[in-house]
Amino acid sequence: MLILGAAGFLQAQAVDGIHAPASRQVLLPVEEAQFQVSVSTALDTTAQQVKRLMQDAGAPGATVVLLAIGPGSDYRLGSFSSASPLSALSAAATPPPVAIFSATFTVPVGAAVTVAKALVDLRSQLAPPFASLSFGVTYSASAAAVEAARLSLLPKLVEEARKSAQSLAAAAGVKLGAIRGVNEGGGIYDYLGAVPEQRSGDFSLVRVLDPSVAVIGALPPNTSYTFSLELVFATAP
Repeated sequence: MLILGAAGFLQAQAVDGIHAPASRQVLLPVEEAQFQVSVSTALDTTAQQVKRLMQDAGAPGATVVLLAIGPGSDYRLGSFSSASPLSALSAAATPPPVAIFSATFTVPVGAAVTVAKALVDLRSQLAPPFASLSFGVTYSASAAAVEAARLSLLPKLVEEARKSAQSLAAAAGVKLGAIRGVNEGGGIYDYLGAVPEQRSGDFSLVRVLDPSVAVIGALPPNTSYTFSLELVFATAP
């Protein structure tokens, strides 16, 4: 788990006034699973074909975007002597170009394991024009739950920042003035990926479905959010 917006700090600036940040970390129940799927395929593949591929995995509402066109990973191998023309070496070492599509979709958390297994099966049965498929999963609370937590915490964060600013103003021998600016931040920091070398976080709940792909066997009950804001106060002598 990665938690951003860690310990608050105070900063006094002659021109801008006093900057006072505050942050709170909360645990919210996991309700949704967002899948991020990467598909490499032949150059003439359309987004509609990738959408149909996602439908086969139980994701009819996937958003598909063409990310890039570039060299593939299926390098041709051969034996070349020192007398081989440079053009032959170059041609042999250049893989055929592929199109890289990104497909994203969200499912209820209870369907996450079923969809992940379907993607694993789909990947093992890929046929032309599709060359490869990989995916990651992010678990989160619902937008409604996040907004409710935000609205509940905002007054507390404002009060915490105000007290910190008052403390610094007193120490600096100045008076705290009106609020001149507000910056707000926050987000989700639990990510569980499908490719072992790309994972980060607590994986005590992860089990391996096949040698190359790990997905969630027991879903995390909560996910961590950090809500933060920074108040900027004017000062007076």
